[in-house]
Amino acid sequence: MNLKKTIYRVNRKIQRMYLDRKRSDLEKHSAAHTAKIKSGDYYIIRRPVPWAGFFSNYQYVLGHILCAIEQDLIPVVDMQDYPTLYNEPRGYHGIKNAWNYYFEDPVEVSLDKAVQSGNFILCEPTYLPQSERYCGEYGFPTPDAVSYYAPIIEKYLRFTPQIKEQLEETAKRFDGYSFVIGVHYRGTDMRAGTYSDHPVTHILNEYIDNVERVLDQHPDAVIYLATDEEAAVTTFSNHFGNIVLSQNAFRSAASNSTQDGIHFQENNRPHHRYQMGLEVLTDAWILSKCSALICGLSNVAGAAVLWNQNNYQEIKVIR
Repeated sequence: MNLKKTIYRVNRKIQRMYLDRKRSDLEKHSAAHTAKIKSGDYYIIRRPVPWAGFFSNYQYVLGHILCAIEQDLIPVVDMQDYPTLYNEPRGYHGIKNAWNYYFEDPVEVSLDKAVQSGNFILCEPTYLPQSERYCGEYGFPTPDAVSYYAPIIEKYLRFTPQIKEQLEETAKRFDGYSFVIGVHYRGTDMRAGTYSDHPVTHILNEYIDNVERVLDQHPDAVIYLATDEEAAVTTFSNHFGNIVLSQNAFRSAASNSTQDGIHFQENNRPHHRYQMGLEVLTDAWILSKCSALICGLSNVAGAAVLWNQNNYQEIKVIR
């Protein structure tokens, strides 16, 4: 076991050294090419600091795709040389660019092709205003933002056929229900108030009270609960019974406040990093298909609102 751990650590060190050198080469080339950039060249989207959740990365990419379009450049996403929290150390089924675990390339040009062409620049490593056009507090989409982003998402942020098929198959479990109340409860680090620039999640009872209000109007409704805390599933199930539905996902088992976001927590299941991304993606997708949405201010709920395209009968954002 000690030998295996030693080999693993050595391999990880070699990987880090390789990535450091690769990134250095990319950044030097980009700096030299910036002054020569022309219409039709590649704009490589990278996020050097990987400590962000799945839909923070999604919004980041969305903003930079818009930036590329505005400059008449071709957007390409690099989550290979600039890995995220969702990258598998050895790749996933031969795919090393974590963006391609879930999404197609924005314009059907691979990262390798863009780099090999030599005609590329790297994006500025910052969250752009283009990610939050027409949005409200904490970048939460307004109806105008939903209408603005809809054609961009449809054209450039497409799911892979395999992911699309999985999501649609999962959503079929709700086909027989006339009204589904989607609830997103973001616990762990956001409940604990870990980040000064993030809103703090309100108490769970406020979510329950709002669900009861909607149930008064739609007594035959079921509830889809998306959450990163196992305790929230238990509380909702104890309160509402078997009308509470949720996916079988990795969640924080801590019953008290924790500062560890679910995307920082480890597990020994196969392809844990990939599975974490797929689970939060699935939650957002199902929430987007619900009849009503009750949520706090978070990127997961924000993505659901974007994908829903202003079709909710009601949205209640608990601020």
